[in-house]
Amino acid sequence: MELRREQALVLPPLLALLAALALSAPGAAATAPVEPVYDGEGRLVETPFVPAAGAARLTDEQATEILLRFPKVADWLDRYPPKPQTDAEYRAATDEWVVKAWSGEAGQIVLGKVDDGSGAVHEAWTGPQVAWTMARGGAGAFGGKTINGTWLWLGFCA
Repeated sequence: MELRREQALVLPPLLALLAALALSAPGAAATAPVEPVYDGEGRLVETPFVPAAGAARLTDEQATEILLRFPKVADWLDRYPPKPQTDAEYRAATDEWVVKAWSGEAGQIVLGKVDDGSGAVHEAWTGPQVAWTMARGGAGAFGGKTINGTWLWLGFCA
């Protein structure tokens, strides 16, 4: 039944589908915001997507390759057979990868840290530096803070 001055519009199914796609396309083309969006009254209406904290950006293979190509490490690895056994562990607390490499009877020959965000190598230890932390000169090595104490040096002057 048709009302006066009204006419029914009948579309073939394919044409109806095309019309629906055409009308929905502008909404689908909208991009995600990169900063908060506010309405005319200053109320927050949309926020940008933030990736989950603690999720690694690099894979363990990528972190390992970055460290093994680092010049100091690559030079050291030239002394050993190719393709050492490797292991990489992501540490979310520091947002870095700890990468290790071993070569047969020599044992662990490389230890390094790769920043997950930038891919930069923060530490690269090779040879004896791997086994003996004192060879690295880090905190606690050769007296650490104690050796720099004023009271100790004044004792040498007495």
